[in-house]
Amino acid sequence: MSSVPIESEEIALLDRVLTRLGLAEDAQLEKLLVQFLTPVMQKMESPHAGTRKKVLEVLGHINKRVKPTPSIHLPLSDLVEQFTDASTPLIVKNFGIIYIEMGWPRAPLEEKLQIASKLIPGIAMRPQQHQDALLHMFVSLGESIESKRIELQRGSQADMNVLISFLHDLLLTQHRIQMASATPSPSTTSPSPSSSA
Repeated sequence: MSSVPIESEEIALLDRVLTRLGLAEDAQLEKLLVQFLTPVMQKMESPHAGTRKKVLEVLGHINKRVKPTPSIHLPLSDLVEQFTDASTPLIVKNFGIIYIEMGWPRAPLEEKLQIASKLIPGIAMRPQQHQDALLHMFVSLGESIESKRIELQRGSQADMNVLISFLHDLLLTQHRIQMASATPSPSTTSPSPSSSA
């Protein structure tokens, strides 16, 4: 017997999930997302086009409900766990990074600090788009990240090089902005016609 799931069964399962999400109030939706969001995204690796189409329908419904309601928290820890799992297919990671970025500003600081040390290991091997997203989330913690220094030192040298390069570019950009704002405009330094007469 084949171990490949039957397309009709996958679609029926996703339809049931979509129905539960559709009937849920916002207060219930958050609990359902903990239960269903990462498993639904995992279905993007299905060999069946119909299943993948249904996944997009479910995720589209989630987007419509979650984006305009910042009070709804996403299961950030589960999303990062799935994203950093080496066995997770790239197509699933591509969706995962979207929801990690969406969930990051909604999460409490303590949860973000617990997750922060997982953002950097392996980053050198990730696509540029993923690197940029993860690094921006990481540096958004500012001085709070100091408590995670020990965990970060366990990353590879290549990972550390990516982080250092990003921080270098960030500092240069901030320096240029400061210099530009501190430079007087020509209109404020040039003498007026009457004063030069």
